[in-house]
Amino acid sequence: MDYNNQYNNFQPYPPNNDKTGFGIAALVLSIVGMLLSCVWFLGIPLNLLAIIFGGVGLKNKNKGLAIAGLVIGIVGIVLSIIFGISLISDSATEYSYDYNFFNY
Repeated sequence: MDYNNQYNNFQPYPPNNDKTGFGIAALVLSIVGMLLSCVWFLGIPLNLLAIIFGGVGLKNKNKGLAIAGLVIGIVGIVLSIIFGISLISDSATEYSYDYNFFNY
């Protein structure tokens, strides 16, 4: 029995060409961005990255994760903008009601 022939005739696995990395990255970034959307200065960049990675991931064969990341990223950026606007408007009007506070 020739052992060299036995080990040299193997067939390697074909390379994995699925390339779902951008879809997975978009989904993870959009979920983290959605959770951090109440902190608007963290939520907006994460959701923007999720939208970019989701758009790049749409070019691949498996589009499910990329679409999910894209949709959640868009919803997360809308929530971040709403939280940011409400925080800014609340801080701007916080003391406008108490301008007569020290006049008894």
